[in-house]
Amino acid sequence: MNSRTKRILTVTLLAATVIALWLFLRPCGIVPETQSDTTHSEISPQLQLKGAKKAIAVRPEEKHGVAENNVPPAKEEVDHAPPVQISNTDQIPNVAKCVTRNFPADAKPHVKAAVVTVRLVVDKFGNVRSDTPISVEFPADVDEDVVPAMRKLFIQAGSHAFGAKKCPPHVVNGQNVGYAIEVPLQYKH
Repeated sequence: MNSRTKRILTVTLLAATVIALWLFLRPCGIVPETQSDTTHSEISPQLQLKGAKKAIAVRPEEKHGVAENNVPPAKEEVDHAPPVQISNTDQIPNVAKCVTRNFPADAKPHVKAAVVTVRLVVDKFGNVRSDTPISVEFPADVDEDVVPAMRKLFIQAGSHAFGAKKCPPHVVNGQNVGYAIEVPLQYKH
């Protein structure tokens, strides 16, 4: 072998050794800061390396309580004040904005209409604290044999009618206050 071939072989082996060492010593799962791929831009604060400019990427389905851009979710404001019982003389908030219509599918062959009265408790931030069905009324044309089963279905529907959306607050002297109100939900199909 001549000296030129030996030099080429030596440089090639040296380059292969450097690449192999770099790949071997590089920790798994480290993503460079400059990568702009959105699947690797969500970083869990618990997995950040101290003093490093690289961080371990977390897939979106692995996130637990970490919002977009590495900001933890805001704590929900909680109103601990007792709710005000709204009477007929008060300005009643429009709770129709926060109700979810959910006529039970199993009841459709037996019941055309029903009224479920729900005791709704909403805090001053509009969060539904409870929605408890109080009574269920059916028209006279509902067969007496199916009334107990239908009552269970409509109680369940009434207990899930609120909570998906925030309700409007009750305002007293310019301040939002929590309230309790009885709401008649009219189910028709």
